[in-house]
Amino acid sequence: QLQQCIPVFVHGAAVACRLDLPRGWLMRDDLLLEIARQLPDSPAALERLAAGHRSAVHKHRDALLELLDAARSGETDDGEPAPPRRLEPEEKARVEQLLERLEARCRAAELDPQAVAGRRELGRLIQGERQLRLLRGWRRRFIGASLLNAVESGEV
Repeated sequence: QLQQCIPVFVHGAAVACRLDLPRGWLMRDDLLLEIARQLPDSPAALERLAAGHRSAVHKHRDALLELLDAARSGETDDGEPAPPRRLEPEEKARVEQLLERLEARCRAAELDPQAVAGRRELGRLIQGERQLRLLRGWRRRFIGASLLNAVESGEV
């Protein structure tokens, strides 16, 4: 559980540093700890948890949810991230095809592609990993299911 707290505290400290404020000024440490413990999975759940700090949580909601999303996934049974395997040249070409599709869809929706998925995550999709941010929630609905289908059907 401590591992899940670290990214949340790091984010809080980085934002405070960027704004030249004391670390606990935006959100108290006990609130950050409670957020990391409960791992809320929706904006409403996060804002309910942070009743007294709604404005700070609202401003940083997306980043916090992203960190919490990553904390829920991406770890092996021993608590360590699985070491990535180098992509073969054929896999790199497939990643490029997925990236083109992702960028086109994001351009149409006026979204930053990095907010949806990065090259590394697409590589993990090609390698068969399915516990990815791309395949959960709004990302799955937005394009994740389509990219997964393209990979599994051999289209890409």
